[in-house]
Amino acid sequence: MGDLSKMASYYGQNDELDLAFNFPFVFSEFSADALAGVVGQTLAVLPAGASPVWMASNHDISRFPTRWAGGDERKARLALLVLATLPGTTTFYYGDEIAMTDVAVPRELRRDRMTPGVGTEGRDAERTPMQWNASASAGFTDEGVTPWLPFGDNATRNVAAQREDPGSTLCLLRDLLALRRREFAGQVVPYERLPAPPGVWSYRSGPLLITANFTGEPVPLPDRPGTVLLTTDPGAPPRSLMGPWQGLVARPR
Repeated sequence: MGDLSKMASYYGQNDELDLAFNFPFVFSEFSADALAGVVGQTLAVLPAGASPVWMASNHDISRFPTRWAGGDERKARLALLVLATLPGTTTFYYGDEIAMTDVAVPRELRRDRMTPGVGTEGRDAERTPMQWNASASAGFTDEGVTPWLPFGDNATRNVAAQREDPGSTLCLLRDLLALRRREFAGQVVPYERLPAPPGVWSYRSGPLLITANFTGEPVPLPDRPGTVLLTTDPGAPPRSLMGPWQGLVARPR
Protein backbone atom coordinates (compact mmCIF):
# COMPACT_ATOMS: atom_id res chain seq x y z
CA MET A 1 0.00 0.00 0.00
CA GLY A 2 2.92 2.34 0.65
CA ASP A 3 3.83 2.76 -3.03
CA LEU A 4 0.18 3.13 -4.00
CA SER A 5 -0.39 5.77 -1.33
CA LYS A 6 2.62 7.70 -2.61
CA MET A 7 1.28 7.44 -6.16
CA ALA A 8 -2.13 8.66 -4.99
CA SER A 9 -0.52 11.65 -3.28
CA TYR A 10 0.49 13.03 -6.68
CA TYR A 11 -3.18 13.43 -7.54
CA GLY A 12 -3.74 15.83 -4.65
CA GLN A 13 -7.48 16.35 -4.60
CA ASN A 14 -7.71 15.93 -8.36
CA ASP A 15 -5.89 19.25 -8.69
CA GLU A 16 -2.29 18.11 -9.25
CA LEU A 17 -0.78 15.29 -11.40
CA ASP A 18 -3.96 13.52 -12.45
CA LEU A 19 -2.49 10.75 -14.62
CA ALA A 20 0.24 8.96 -12.65
CA PHE A 21 1.62 5.65 -13.92
CA ASN A 22 0.78 2.78 -11.58
CA PHE A 23 4.14 1.05 -11.14
CA PRO A 24 2.93 -1.39 -8.45
CA PHE A 25 0.60 -2.74 -11.15
CA VAL A 26 3.43 -2.95 -13.70
CA PHE A 27 5.69 -4.89 -11.33
CA SER A 28 2.95 -7.14 -9.99
CA GLU A 29 3.10 -10.89 -10.43
CA PHE A 30 1.05 -11.92 -13.46
CA SER A 31 -1.67 -13.69 -11.52
CA ALA A 32 -5.33 -13.12 -10.79
CA ASP A 33 -4.95 -12.36 -7.09
CA ALA A 34 -1.87 -10.17 -7.43
CA LEU A 35 -3.24 -7.95 -10.19
CA ALA A 36 -6.74 -7.79 -8.73
CA GLY A 37 -5.23 -6.84 -5.39
CA VAL A 38 -3.36 -3.90 -6.88
CA VAL A 39 -6.46 -2.75 -8.73
CA GLY A 40 -8.62 -2.88 -5.62
CA GLN A 41 -6.06 -1.05 -3.49
CA THR A 42 -5.50 1.57 -6.20
CA LEU A 43 -9.18 2.42 -6.42
CA ALA A 44 -9.35 2.59 -2.63
CA VAL A 45 -6.53 5.14 -2.23
CA LEU A 46 -7.23 7.49 -5.16
CA PRO A 47 -9.34 10.60 -4.49
CA ALA A 48 -13.00 10.38 -5.48
CA GLY A 49 -13.47 10.86 -9.20
CA ALA A 50 -9.80 10.28 -10.05
CA SER A 51 -8.76 8.29 -13.10
CA PRO A 52 -6.30 5.46 -12.43
CA VAL A 53 -3.74 4.77 -15.14
CA TRP A 54 -3.02 1.20 -16.25
CA MET A 55 -0.02 0.25 -18.35
CA ALA A 56 2.34 -2.71 -18.50
CA SER A 57 5.32 -1.63 -20.64
CA ASN A 58 7.33 1.50 -21.28
CA HIS A 59 10.80 2.55 -22.47
CA ASP A 60 12.34 1.81 -19.04
CA ILE A 61 10.70 -1.57 -18.35
CA SER A 62 10.87 -4.95 -20.04
CA ARG A 63 7.94 -5.40 -22.42
CA PHE A 64 5.05 -7.26 -20.81
CA PRO A 65 4.85 -9.93 -23.57
CA THR A 66 8.31 -10.93 -22.30
CA ARG A 67 8.13 -10.01 -18.60
CA TRP A 68 4.62 -11.29 -17.89
CA ALA A 69 3.92 -13.62 -20.79
CA GLY A 70 7.33 -15.17 -21.46
CA GLY A 71 6.56 -14.97 -25.17
CA ASP A 72 3.28 -16.90 -24.77
CA GLU A 73 0.74 -15.22 -27.07
CA ARG A 74 -2.20 -16.42 -24.96
CA LYS A 75 -0.88 -14.61 -21.90
CA ALA A 76 -0.14 -11.45 -23.86
CA ARG A 77 -3.67 -11.41 -25.25
CA LEU A 78 -5.09 -11.95 -21.78
CA ALA A 79 -3.04 -9.02 -20.47
CA LEU A 80 -4.37 -6.78 -23.26
CA LEU A 81 -7.94 -7.77 -22.41
CA VAL A 82 -7.42 -6.78 -18.78
CA LEU A 83 -5.66 -3.51 -19.65
CA ALA A 84 -8.45 -2.53 -22.03
CA THR A 85 -11.31 -3.28 -19.63
CA LEU A 86 -10.17 -1.71 -16.36
CA PRO A 87 -11.79 1.59 -15.35
CA GLY A 88 -9.81 4.78 -15.88
CA THR A 89 -7.07 5.46 -18.41
CA THR A 90 -5.16 2.81 -20.34
CA THR A 91 -1.84 3.44 -22.09
CA PHE A 92 0.05 1.15 -24.44
CA TYR A 93 3.71 1.24 -25.37
CA TYR A 94 4.54 0.90 -29.05
CA GLY A 95 4.60 -2.76 -29.99
CA ASP A 96 2.20 -3.85 -27.24
CA GLU A 97 -0.52 -4.05 -29.87
CA ILE A 98 1.29 -6.86 -31.72
CA ALA A 99 2.70 -8.55 -28.57
CA MET A 100 6.21 -7.41 -29.50
CA THR A 101 8.80 -8.91 -27.15
CA ASP A 102 12.15 -7.72 -25.83
CA VAL A 103 15.04 -8.10 -28.25
CA ALA A 104 18.41 -9.52 -27.25
CA VAL A 105 20.85 -6.75 -28.20
CA PRO A 106 24.50 -7.78 -28.61
CA ARG A 107 26.80 -6.02 -26.16
CA GLU A 108 28.66 -4.17 -28.91
CA LEU A 109 25.38 -2.64 -30.16
CA ARG A 110 23.97 -1.51 -26.83
CA ARG A 111 23.27 2.19 -26.35
CA ASP A 112 22.00 2.50 -22.79
CA ARG A 113 24.69 3.77 -20.45
CA MET A 114 22.50 5.11 -17.65
CA THR A 115 21.05 2.13 -15.80
CA PRO A 116 23.28 1.29 -12.81
CA GLY A 117 21.44 -1.19 -10.64
CA VAL A 118 18.72 -1.84 -13.23
CA GLY A 119 20.48 -4.88 -14.63
CA THR A 120 23.37 -5.88 -16.82
CA GLU A 121 21.35 -5.66 -20.02
CA GLY A 122 20.17 -2.07 -19.59
CA ARG A 123 17.01 -0.83 -21.29
CA ASP A 124 17.86 -1.45 -24.93
CA ALA A 125 15.86 -4.68 -25.15
CA GLU A 126 12.56 -2.78 -24.90
CA ARG A 127 13.68 0.15 -27.10
CA THR A 128 14.27 -1.59 -30.42
CA PRO A 129 12.48 -0.23 -33.53
CA MET A 130 8.82 -0.83 -34.22
CA GLN A 131 8.21 -3.81 -36.50
CA TRP A 132 5.91 -2.43 -39.18
CA ASN A 133 6.42 -5.08 -41.85
CA ALA A 134 8.55 -8.05 -42.86
CA SER A 135 10.99 -6.14 -45.08
CA ALA A 136 14.71 -5.83 -44.37
CA SER A 137 14.11 -2.39 -42.85
CA ALA A 138 11.01 -3.54 -40.92
CA GLY A 139 9.21 -0.56 -42.50
CA PHE A 140 10.93 1.63 -39.91
CA THR A 141 13.72 3.13 -42.00
CA ASP A 142 14.68 3.46 -45.64
CA GLU A 143 16.29 0.37 -47.08
CA GLY A 144 19.99 0.24 -46.22
CA VAL A 145 19.72 2.57 -43.22
CA THR A 146 21.01 1.13 -39.95
CA PRO A 147 18.74 2.03 -37.01
CA TRP A 148 20.06 2.91 -33.55
CA LEU A 149 19.23 -0.61 -32.30
CA PRO A 150 18.70 -3.87 -34.21
CA PHE A 151 15.26 -5.07 -35.24
CA GLY A 152 13.54 -7.98 -33.56
CA ASP A 153 11.95 -10.86 -35.47
CA ASN A 154 9.90 -8.66 -37.79
CA ALA A 155 9.59 -11.47 -40.34
CA THR A 156 7.15 -13.32 -38.09
CA ARG A 157 5.71 -10.44 -36.01
CA ASN A 158 4.78 -7.18 -37.67
CA VAL A 159 1.87 -4.78 -38.10
CA ALA A 160 1.27 -5.44 -41.80
CA ALA A 161 0.76 -9.17 -41.34
CA GLN A 162 -1.43 -8.78 -38.27
CA ARG A 163 -3.57 -6.11 -39.90
CA GLU A 164 -4.64 -8.68 -42.50
CA ASP A 165 -5.37 -11.42 -39.94
CA PRO A 166 -8.72 -11.00 -38.12
CA GLY A 167 -7.55 -13.43 -35.45
CA SER A 168 -4.32 -11.52 -34.70
CA THR A 169 -3.36 -9.78 -31.49
CA LEU A 170 -3.53 -6.41 -33.27
CA CYS A 171 -7.12 -7.03 -34.34
CA LEU A 172 -8.01 -8.25 -30.86
CA LEU A 173 -6.78 -5.00 -29.33
CA ARG A 174 -8.62 -2.92 -31.92
CA ASP A 175 -11.82 -4.80 -31.09
CA LEU A 176 -11.21 -4.32 -27.37
CA LEU A 177 -10.68 -0.57 -27.75
CA ALA A 178 -13.79 -0.21 -29.92
CA LEU A 179 -15.77 -2.07 -27.26
CA ARG A 180 -14.28 0.12 -24.53
CA ARG A 181 -15.19 3.33 -26.34
CA ARG A 182 -18.72 2.13 -26.95
CA GLU A 183 -19.43 0.78 -23.47
CA PHE A 184 -17.46 3.18 -21.23
CA ALA A 185 -18.14 6.35 -23.27
CA GLY A 186 -15.06 8.07 -21.86
CA GLN A 187 -16.18 7.68 -18.23
CA VAL A 188 -14.35 6.18 -15.23
CA VAL A 189 -16.82 3.34 -14.77
CA PRO A 190 -17.55 1.50 -11.50
CA TYR A 191 -15.49 -1.62 -10.74
CA GLU A 192 -16.32 -4.66 -8.60
CA ARG A 193 -14.37 -7.88 -8.16
CA LEU A 194 -16.61 -10.96 -8.22
CA PRO A 195 -16.22 -14.44 -6.70
CA ALA A 196 -14.35 -16.86 -8.98
CA PRO A 197 -12.40 -20.13 -8.80
CA PRO A 198 -8.72 -20.00 -7.74
CA GLY A 199 -6.57 -18.43 -10.44
CA VAL A 200 -9.52 -16.72 -12.12
CA TRP A 201 -10.17 -12.97 -12.00
CA SER A 202 -13.80 -12.06 -12.54
CA TYR A 203 -14.97 -8.46 -12.32
CA ARG A 204 -17.62 -6.01 -13.41
CA SER A 205 -16.34 -2.91 -15.13
CA GLY A 206 -19.20 -0.58 -15.89
CA PRO A 207 -21.75 -2.53 -17.94
CA LEU A 208 -19.32 -5.36 -18.73
CA LEU A 209 -18.50 -8.65 -17.06
CA ILE A 210 -14.88 -9.75 -17.52
CA THR A 211 -13.59 -13.23 -16.72
CA ALA A 212 -9.87 -13.99 -17.02
CA ASN A 213 -8.33 -17.42 -16.49
CA PHE A 214 -4.77 -16.91 -15.18
CA THR A 215 -4.02 -20.63 -15.05
CA GLY A 216 -2.64 -23.20 -17.45
CA GLU A 217 -5.69 -25.43 -17.02
CA PRO A 218 -9.30 -25.25 -18.20
CA VAL A 219 -11.57 -23.89 -15.47
CA PRO A 220 -15.35 -23.72 -15.10
CA LEU A 221 -16.93 -20.36 -15.73
CA PRO A 222 -17.79 -18.66 -12.42
CA ASP A 223 -21.42 -18.44 -13.52
CA ARG A 224 -23.34 -18.05 -16.74
CA PRO A 225 -21.50 -15.18 -18.44
CA GLY A 226 -24.45 -13.69 -20.29
CA THR A 227 -23.93 -12.57 -23.87
CA VAL A 228 -20.27 -13.04 -24.81
CA LEU A 229 -19.07 -9.96 -26.71
CA LEU A 230 -15.40 -10.84 -27.16
CA THR A 231 -12.93 -13.57 -26.27
CA THR A 232 -9.15 -13.75 -26.46
CA ASP A 233 -9.46 -17.07 -28.33
CA PRO A 234 -12.16 -16.65 -30.97
CA GLY A 235 -11.44 -20.13 -32.28
CA ALA A 236 -12.53 -21.68 -28.98
CA PRO A 237 -15.51 -19.76 -27.56
CA PRO A 238 -16.01 -20.83 -23.94
CA ARG A 239 -19.14 -22.72 -22.99
CA SER A 240 -19.01 -24.32 -19.57
CA LEU A 241 -15.21 -24.20 -19.42
CA MET A 242 -12.63 -21.52 -20.14
CA GLY A 243 -9.38 -22.54 -21.76
CA PRO A 244 -5.93 -21.93 -20.24
CA TRP A 245 -4.98 -18.23 -20.23
CA GLN A 246 -8.27 -17.34 -21.87
CA GLY A 247 -10.36 -14.26 -21.19
CA LEU A 248 -13.79 -13.07 -22.20
CA VAL A 249 -15.92 -9.96 -22.05
CA ALA A 250 -19.67 -10.40 -21.69
CA ARG A 251 -22.82 -8.44 -21.10
CA PRO A 252 -24.49 -9.85 -17.98
CA ARG A 253 -28.05 -11.11 -18.23
